[in-house]
Amino acid sequence: MNDPGGAPMESIEETVTEGVVRRRFDLEVEGRQVPGIRWAPEGAEPTATILVGHGGFQSKEAPNIVEMAAQLAHECGYATIALDAPGHGERRTEEQIRQQEEVLRRLREGGVDEEMRRGRERVVDEGTRTGSDDSGPARPPRMVREWRALLDALEGSDPATGPYGYWGVSMGARYGIPLVAIEPRIRCAVLGLFGLGPDPAFRATVESITIPLLFLFQYDDELMTPESGLALWAAFGSEEKTMHINPGPHVGIPVFERDASAAFYRRHLG
Repeated sequence: MNDPGGAPMESIEETVTEGVVRRRFDLEVEGRQVPGIRWAPEGAEPTATILVGHGGFQSKEAPNIVEMAAQLAHECGYATIALDAPGHGERRTEEQIRQQEEVLRRLREGGVDEEMRRGRERVVDEGTRTGSDDSGPARPPRMVREWRALLDALEGSDPATGPYGYWGVSMGARYGIPLVAIEPRIRCAVLGLFGLGPDPAFRATVESITIPLLFLFQYDDELMTPESGLALWAAFGSEEKTMHINPGPHVGIPVFERDASAAFYRRHLG
């Protein structure tokens, strides 16, 4: 899985389970190795590719991602790709592991506190505010740059694996929103579990998005209020946008929303 024109992609391992090919790869971006996984239907070229952004404290192999990738391969004939975000999965340092375990302990013992609500997913390292390579207000976050490098690599492959959709909730939406705002190769997106805050730059980014959207939200979300979620949905510039609101906590999107996501992608990606 080497790309001749874009960022180098090195295959690490390939396995097949129940008709789905799982390929572990490393993507080189700006001198760093970004671990990723691609799932695709066995014995057939995928008709589209869905990029999936995982949530905070999760990784490219979160159970919901693996299960959704299998469903998209079997039912739609799509490939699914997930990358470890900075500070997550195989990219965590020992200190980041310790910090994340401490936050998870606090969540188990006392639930979400005001600090977490104010910071929402800023309790994890997003890799965008530290280091000279991430300085400069106009530069997209590192995760956005990595997704775009992946698209460059995929576009250089033979055969190409587009068209492309995006799926990401919570931290996956935090990165997905600036990604789909500037990436014309992504035709549609499923986002969710995020809200609109007072930042005018973020609002401008949200308003610039015009692709079809499906937005998923949990009414009893501990981190986002229903009002902030509705405000975010209303601010998107898309003519076609749908919001699904279900009861339950932040980590509690019903499994049947995978069917809704698959139907949404079939409608827009074929």
